[in-house]
Amino acid sequence: MKTIKMPKELGNKWLRALRSGEYKQCQGRLSKDEGFCCLGVLESVVDGRVEDEGLPSMDWLREHKVEFLTMSGVPSRVPDVIPREKSFWDNIANINDSGKSFSDIADIIEANMECAD
Repeated sequence: MKTIKMPKELGNKWLRALRSGEYKQCQGRLSKDEGFCCLGVLESVVDGRVEDEGLPSMDWLREHKVEFLTMSGVPSRVPDVIPREKSFWDNIANINDSGKSFSDIADIIEANMECAD
């Protein structure tokens, strides 16, 4: 089951940016000290700016038609349905913070992404 749903053009931009080598990586926030989390790269390629948060806001995700699901297929915006099960959104942030390279993260995202036109 794919756990990320987003428009195809957005997904392709995100993967290209992660693999480009143009972004310095950071941990713990969407952006910090000229670096980015993999989710900060997503916001940067879409808007040219990044929210001042640890993860993209639900408003940002809705606006850009990005949906991160739990492994059970429950949208991440319904956290009280399965309170102990993290969505791919949380997991990809943890993978970034564990030190995996953007290239490795792009491979993981691509394997878990379902894109719509």
